[in-house]
Amino acid sequence: MGGEIHPREIPVGMPVEFLVRAADVNHGFGLYDPDGRLVAEVQAMPGYTNRLTYVFKKPGTYKVLCLEFCGVLIMPWPPPLPYRGGKR
Repeated sequence: MGGEIHPREIPVGMPVEFLVRAADVNHGFGLYDPDGRLVAEVQAMPGYTNRLTYVFKKPGTYKVLCLEFCGVLIMPWPPPLPYRGGKR
């Protein structure tokens, strides 16, 4: 999964349609609002184009992240161990 979103600035209150597909394996297309909350999701699968329509309710920077552990580096893996003082 990956790609570009054009235009990069979208007016608040305007519906936007995402055409979501994958070239390799299944991915989970997750749209996160500026507060980090998941506001929309759809599957991205090879051979299919799924449509996701979303109306942006507030201004800010939204993020698209994969919801699957697909091998695309989105967060450090494995996750860091919790620090409890002393040795890790």
